[in-house]
Amino acid sequence: MVKRLFIIGYFSELLCCCISNNTKKEELFDNYLPYYQINNEILEYEIGIFIDSLKKNYPKNIIVKSTIIQYLDTTIYYLSNATSAFGIINSLTIFSHVKGNIVAFTFFEMQDNITLTDSISWKYLKDIFPDEYKYYQENNDYLPPLTGGGLECRLIFIGDSLVSKKMYYSQ
Repeated sequence: MVKRLFIIGYFSELLCCCISNNTKKEELFDNYLPYYQINNEILEYEIGIFIDSLKKNYPKNIIVKSTIIQYLDTTIYYLSNATSAFGIINSLTIFSHVKGNIVAFTFFEMQDNITLTDSISWKYLKDIFPDEYKYYQENNDYLPPLTGGGLECRLIFIGDSLVSKKMYYSQ
């Protein structure tokens, strides 16, 4: 057992050395953006239904923004179609995939405290918000966030069980 761990450790170190000597860290990151896995099948299914509903009105690239509120054993997910990178970049955000679309999970009351750097966030978002990315590159600032409504969804889970679902249009 110890011999196996030593061999695995040795080859892992060798692989890391080869990568660090031949590949810039930024290039490596470009090829391997970390995406989190959704471990709740019901949550993933419901996000997929929301994506299908959005695609009826937004056939282009979409990104679902999910604001998460946690209280004891209750978790509320507010789903919306992100219309701007601003609210995603300036929040504690983790990214996942559902049905080939990026889902950005942001955490309520964690705004501005912990964020990814702008350059890393743009690696996820530049293809979805190309005009906003171009503006950011030229001005080192964000376009004013868009306001307005659209299709939204509220999912309430207690533990791993969905107890409430509401789809609605906000203004």
